[in-house]
Amino acid sequence: MTAYAMAHVHSTNFGQELIEYLRRIDATLEPFEGRFLVHGGPVDAVEGTWNGDLIIIEFPDLDSARGWYESPEYLKIRHLRTENTTADTIIFEGLPTGYLAKSALDHLPRRRARREFRHPPTRFRQRCRPGDGNGRGRAAANADHPRRRRAGFVAVGAESPAMKRKPPSVRG
Repeated sequence: MTAYAMAHVHSTNFGQELIEYLRRIDATLEPFEGRFLVHGGPVDAVEGTWNGDLIIIEFPDLDSARGWYESPEYLKIRHLRTENTTADTIIFEGLPTGYLAKSALDHLPRRRARREFRHPPTRFRQRCRPGDGNGRGRAAANADHPRRRRAGFVAVGAESPAMKRKPPSVRG
C-alpha cells in the first residue's frame, strides 16, 4: 500500500547548507521510488490557521519510506535539513483503493458504537448528596436507573417516581 513522508516545516534558515540538501535529496529518493507530491508553496487555510510549508513525498510502500529515511545516502544529508529547519515529520501508510469514511465505524468497540449511535445523547451530572442544597438524597436521585446509581450519575431533569417523592425532611 502506498506510503508517505510528510513534513510541516514551521521555519527555515535558508542558506548554503539547505541549498546543498535540495540539490542532493532527489538522488536519495530514486532507489526507493520516492517522488514529491507537494513541496512547499502557498496554501489556502479554509479552517484554522496554517503557518509554514507542507512537504509530501510518496513511496510505493511503508518499507520503502522507512528504508529511504534510514538509508546511508539520506543520513549523509539529513543533518543539512534538521539543522536549518524546524519541522514536524511523519511517515505513514495510505488507505486502500475504494476506502469509505464510514469504514472507520467498523473499528469502534461494539458497546461504544451502540451507546453513541443508537441512543440520543443525555446530559449527566454528579449524583446528589445529602445536605447539598437541592433537598434530595443520593438514592432518590438515582433510583430510576441501576447502572447510573452504581456509576454515580443521574440524568439532568430525570423524572423518576423516586424524584417526585418528597424527601423525609420535607414530609409533613
